[in-house]
This record gives sequence, C-alpha cells and structure tokens, in this order.
Amino acid sequence: MSLVKVDIRGETAPVAHVILNRVAKLNALSAVFAAEIRDVALDLKTHTDLRAVVVESASDTAFIGGADVNELSHLKSPAEGEAFIRGLHEMIAAYRDLPVPVIAVVDGYCIGAGMEFVAACDIRIISSRAVFGMPETKLGIPSVIEAALLPRLLGWGRTSWLLLTGENIDAATAQAWGFSEFLVAPDALSSTVAKTTDALRHAAPKAVRDQKALMRRWETLSLEASIEAGVEAFAGAFATNEPAQYLAPILARMAKK
Repeated sequence: MSLVKVDIRGETAPVAHVILNRVAKLNALSAVFAAEIRDVALDLKTHTDLRAVVVESASDTAFIGGADVNELSHLKSPAEGEAFIRGLHEMIAAYRDLPVPVIAVVDGYCIGAGMEFVAACDIRIISSRAVFGMPETKLGIPSVIEAALLPRLLGWGRTSWLLLTGENIDAATAQAWGFSEFLVAPDALSSTVAKTTDALRHAAPKAVRDQKALMRRWETLSLEASIEAGVEAFAGAFATNEPAQYLAPILARMAKK
C-alpha cells in the first residue's frame, strides 16, 4: 500500500493534493516514508501546468508525528545519523523548491520534522486541534535542518523556547506567534483550503511562479539587491502576453463605466 496518495484536482488549473497515509504510525518519518514523500514532490515539479500543491494527512490525529523513533534508536554512528537526517532534509527541500505555492493543512499533531516541513511551506492552514512541538532535546539530539526557518516565522525568543524546552504549543499559540496564516475549526479546513486554491487558480500562473522565485531570492539578497531583482522580474513579465491577457478584462470593465 502506498504511503503517499496524490490526487490532482481540476483539468484547466490543476492543484495536487498530497495525502500522507502512514496513519498507523502517526505519519512518523521513517527513511522509506520520507523518500516516498520526496519523490512525489520531484515528480510534481515536472508538471508545468500545476497551480499549487496541498499537503495534508489522511488522518485527523497527526499531520507528521516527527521522525520515527524506532529508526532513531537504531542510529549507532555519526555517519548513520547524517544519512538519516539528510534524507529528511531532502524531503523537505523538495517541497520548498517546488515552483508553485505549497499549502500545509495541519490537523492534529505536528511534531519535530513535521513542524520543520510546515515551516518550509508557503501557506499554513491549521485546525483548532493542531499541536506543534520540537521535542528533540528531550530525545538527546538538537533540532536541525529546516528548524533554521523557525526564527523567520516566530522570532528568536519563541524559537528558543520551543527548541530548548522541547515543549508543545497549541493551535491558538501557534497562530498568535505567527506560525499559521489561518486557524479554523476542523470542519472548516476544506473550505479554507478551497478559497486559497481558488484564488491561486484565478491568479496569473507565470506571475505566481515568478513571485515565489523572487521571494526565495529575497531571503539571501540585501534590500538593494532585492529591489533590483524585483525590477528584473517585473520587466521579464512583459516578455510574455500574460500581463496583457490579465489586464484586458480589467480595462474592459473600466471602459464600460
């Protein structure tokens, strides 16, 4: 049985729903499971007409329950530890590097590498029963890889509290700390996701991809260089007919007034 299901919805503006399905193990990340999740992203990257990717769980108990502790217990050397954690990083990076927006939909527990995965996504929609935590210090290891993204979302103080104490936070705290864009009741998750994906379907597809690529560049460029990169991206948009195509109906409505 596949540990990851992929459901591509919509013909003219498709959105891929990646459904994590190792529910008996709370979607804990074994090396094999992480590799399968990664490979799904690598395949989706080749879909040039894709508008967005939604990552969710087949269960309302856990999004990702952290790294598989059984596998962690069998790591006996630095080399084995490095191989395992690089596999998790490659999985997360594959989604962060997708050219279209990635939406994380979190219901239930989202722990350790799960929280790092969510931090790497572009948009986070969580339910009121979501629980987040970075418990690695309680397991004798530091929080690593994409935990480095957390200070950008939470600030250094809150990140320090999470990573050093290993304590969990509830959904309301995650929202108040700026970790999620939307906090909704569990039965409102689907409709909230639909509103976001509908908005992305109506946006100009190349512009969305260009915007995401530009935002990634902003992460490492100085302010001046970021502005110059934006000028280049704006000018490059007019190498296609997309601006004219999307401006036309607006101009038509204005002409009728």
